[in-house]
Amino acid sequence: MKPDKLSKLPVISWKDMEKCLANIGFTVVTIQENHLKMRRHDSSGLVTVIVPKSDELDRRTLKCILRVIGLSTRRFLEMR
Repeated sequence: MKPDKLSKLPVISWKDMEKCLANIGFTVVTIQENHLKMRRHDSSGLVTVIVPKSDELDRRTLKCILRVIGLSTRRFLEMR
C-alpha cells in the first residue's frame, strides 16, 4: 500500500470503529481484554472482523478491516 493512500485514512479509536461497523449491520460477538469480534451476514456469507482495542487504530489495520468488509476508503470517509 502506498503511503499517500494510507494518509487519507483518519486515525480513529476502536470505539469509533465499533460504531461505524454497527451502522452497517455488524454486531459484537465477543469482547476480550484487547480486542472485540464483530460479525455480519451478507450476500457472500458470514463476515467476521477483529477490532483491536486501541485508542488509535493503526491506519494499516483500518485499511485491512475495510478490505475485509468490502468498504472503500471513500465510502468509509463519507460515513464519518
